[in-house]
Amino acid sequence: MPITPLPESTARLLGSGVAITSPCDLVKELVDNAIDARATSIEVSISSDSIKQIVVRDDGHGIAPEDLESLGRRSHTSKLRSFDELQTRGGGDTLGFRGEALASANCIASVTITTRTGGDPVASRMTLNSGVGGVKDLTKTSAPVGTTVQVSRLFDKLPVRKHEAIKNGKKSISQVRDLLKAYALARPYLRLSLKVLEDSTGSSSRGAWSYSPNRSPTVHEAVLQIFGKDLASNCVEVFHRLASDRLVPLHVQAPPAISLDALIPKPNRDRIESVRGKGAHISVDGRPVSSTRGFGRKLVKMLKSYLAGAFGSQGSSVPLANPFFRLNISCPPSSYDSNVTPLKDEVIFSDEPRVLECFELMCRETYPGVNANRDRFKSGLTGRQTSRKHLIPTAHNARSPAEKQNGGGDSPIPDPPAPATLDGTSGEPVHGEVPRIRVKSRVNMARTGSNTSLDTVLDQALPAHLPPLSPVREDISPKPKAQSTPKQPVPRYIAESIDRYLQPRRDEDFEIAVDETATIEQVSLSVGRRQ
Repeated sequence: MPITPLPESTARLLGSGVAITSPCDLVKELVDNAIDARATSIEVSISSDSIKQIVVRDDGHGIAPEDLESLGRRSHTSKLRSFDELQTRGGGDTLGFRGEALASANCIASVTITTRTGGDPVASRMTLNSGVGGVKDLTKTSAPVGTTVQVSRLFDKLPVRKHEAIKNGKKSISQVRDLLKAYALARPYLRLSLKVLEDSTGSSSRGAWSYSPNRSPTVHEAVLQIFGKDLASNCVEVFHRLASDRLVPLHVQAPPAISLDALIPKPNRDRIESVRGKGAHISVDGRPVSSTRGFGRKLVKMLKSYLAGAFGSQGSSVPLANPFFRLNISCPPSSYDSNVTPLKDEVIFSDEPRVLECFELMCRETYPGVNANRDRFKSGLTGRQTSRKHLIPTAHNARSPAEKQNGGGDSPIPDPPAPATLDGTSGEPVHGEVPRIRVKSRVNMARTGSNTSLDTVLDQALPAHLPPLSPVREDISPKPKAQSTPKQPVPRYIAESIDRYLQPRRDEDFEIAVDETATIEQVSLSVGRRQ
């Protein structure tokens, strides 16, 4: 088949199917547009099957009449004029910048827009030309200042996608609800609501949700409304600012480079149930980002490790599945790239280690005992290993007792000194400190030899009671020969100890094969060498 250009309608449909893959993706794009229009109230209405009708209404500044003809056209936007502006406006100034949201929605659904600016006497209601954008028909109507986008018959041109969306209608509504919660935590000043529209039978599906901030909105109030008093009282607000090359307290006057505003669980094991399963809510300049991929996933793993240390240090198994925490990172627009995924829910920092270091320092100050527990765990293991130095054969103790008695004229070689532990001592661990061992309650049976074994956070740290082993004492001083009658020679297998089985063998070649490298030829070669 020769290479030919795709028809424009096919290319638009293929690109739109990638940009919007679910009803929740469409709602996110429309909510981003509403926030960029400086809206303070956003209402989302969705049909019970999630595709028949989706309506997003906001109280933003509206769309000017001269811009109506550009709506729904690909790569048409009022937020960007050149790629260079993305470095200065890609932060908290704007969430969208590609001009693809309405164009993609217009290719896979029917779009009707009602909008009015503060200078318009009446509102304008228009239907977009399917696929290409622009005004199909325009009428005047009565409506408040703001914009209402109504999307009907989503995925009608993509039968498989439509069938999947209908089958997962309840799941899509739940995802939209979680999305609005993420925006409420990232921008507590927003008034958000979700309404599930009645279906053709007249019944109404459950799933309505709303968040209404007070006159002085705060993150703590948002958490209180969304998750309840139990979780809000079990979290602590932490603020940090990274200026120049060091972390300084928030009250110190310095030009901020990176600021962290977090609400994380208190180290209270008795109330861990209140934060378990509530999820991580991460945002960068008020832009919600994914907590399961990339940078967000690293933050979640780091916090989980500190929570595991804080709760595990109390000697009990604590479930840490999907714990709650809220984090917003404010930083200069040029310090990260938000144009990573179609939904712009992932960012890449120019100096990611520096941001991670700032977050880790915040965790250290919130959970001060975790580092000490980790050090004791490491030093305990080191001390136990060095206390077993007598198990490692040296040039002296590798000889059998018979050899030492019959011609062992060589001077004994002393054992090497025990290496120092992490706390600066040698031999046994620090007095009074019990070493701890990290364990997991689940094992990944699909792991191969090339994977890391600790790819998830350890569940708990239990005390390891290892009895001290007494060192082997050998009297190497010459003994006077006792005057006694000659005895019968003792068989070699009785005279020698078990050490003769543990002596190093240097006269044989051998190979070690693992599951990923072993072959039939290698196994045959290894067997032949032993023969």
